[in-house]
Amino acid sequence: MIAPHPENEPERVEALRRYEILDTEPEAPFDDLVHLAAQVCQVPIALISLIDPLRQWFKAKTGVGVCQTSRDIAFCAHAILQRDIFEVPDALGDDRFATNPLVTGDPHIRFYAGVPLIDRDGYALGTLCLIDRVPRRLSWQQKQALTVLGRQVVAQLELRLRNRQLTQRLANGERADAMRATCLFAFEQTNNAIAFLDQTGRYTYVNRAHAAMYGYEPAELIGKSWKDFHTASCIETIETKVFPVLLKEGRWTGDIVGRQKNGNALAADVSLAVLPGHAQSSDWLLWICHDPRPPHAASVMPAARPAPPPAPDQLKPSQPSPLRILLVEDMEDNRVLVSVFLKALPYRLDLAEQGAAGVEKFQAGRYDLVLMDIQMPVMDGYEAIRLIRLWEETQQRGTTPIIALTGNTREEDIEKTRAAGFTAHVTKPLKKNTLLETIQRYAISPSLKELAS
Repeated sequence: MIAPHPENEPERVEALRRYEILDTEPEAPFDDLVHLAAQVCQVPIALISLIDPLRQWFKAKTGVGVCQTSRDIAFCAHAILQRDIFEVPDALGDDRFATNPLVTGDPHIRFYAGVPLIDRDGYALGTLCLIDRVPRRLSWQQKQALTVLGRQVVAQLELRLRNRQLTQRLANGERADAMRATCLFAFEQTNNAIAFLDQTGRYTYVNRAHAAMYGYEPAELIGKSWKDFHTASCIETIETKVFPVLLKEGRWTGDIVGRQKNGNALAADVSLAVLPGHAQSSDWLLWICHDPRPPHAASVMPAARPAPPPAPDQLKPSQPSPLRILLVEDMEDNRVLVSVFLKALPYRLDLAEQGAAGVEKFQAGRYDLVLMDIQMPVMDGYEAIRLIRLWEETQQRGTTPIIALTGNTREEDIEKTRAAGFTAHVTKPLKKNTLLETIQRYAISPSLKELAS
């Protein structure tokens, strides 16, 4: 008897292929698990069988020499339709399998038991299965052991996937870092004053020419706002006339009067350009100055000496507070990955390892954005956002942007997150560019958000 396909067969096969494990070389962690399963359950044959559209392929095996069989005759094709152990005590006496060539011929299966390998998204990828050449049944203790070992197989698959993804991301990051280093080297060789700013207006990079033009060392400017070096009237002009053009056209060129470290006024031809990939990077604006010179008397904006430092309890308007982000995620790898992505950016990241802790932290602090995993033990993301939205309503608080982190890509799953109150979603595995683009879209600084509207 040929097993029917699961109702979610296309999605199940896609989930299996994401692991990139089919037709790979043997690996010790999987080999160890099949040997342990065979010993604990006292059977001669144990397999980790993965079911693709046409075959069952053995990632690990003991007691047989073949690497795969047709899916049409696979006992495991029946087992993936179950949520629990699928057991056949005597295949020769079972109408579904009595004429199966694996029963009538090698390896002469009489007993079969398989536990489905179900990933985090609920897809059955294959089985950890046991085979004997004589009829038998598993004891309760053996069934428990087989279930536990099956979960360990899935854990190894997930670990293998995350390690591969992390390695790829690090490699991509190294290539990007090398290209950036080359560009920055070139910038240091030019006499043009070049700087990058983030969306909050802080310098992320200045070349030596730019710093020298204002009378500083480059290190003194990193993290400072452009507003620190321009007068109030100049700042108003840039925010009300220049930035709207930037947001609409992507570039602006004109004269700007700044203030040097010694308090002297300085005029320069300035070219401003929004970076094409600004939504995927900490760098938002390219600022290039040409032909620095003393301004004409009629055009000099009030450029008095630098103001005295503010009192410790005062918030300097030109230095906006970093955006506060709460990450609620039970997987340590993802917490580390997001922390790496946001490192050195103007964000303050707080972490919660499960839903209840995330709700508690949210209620205790004020956050500009929340990143929320959907699938978490005890309290999942849907229950956590329900409690957060209810609390916001009772406290008469505005609605905080909450981004769903999910491995589900089906439209009905995405619609479910919207209905639950999530602002948007980011699909796992997490990608740096996509995550930063989403954060910058929904947690943009107040001044830029006002201009964009």
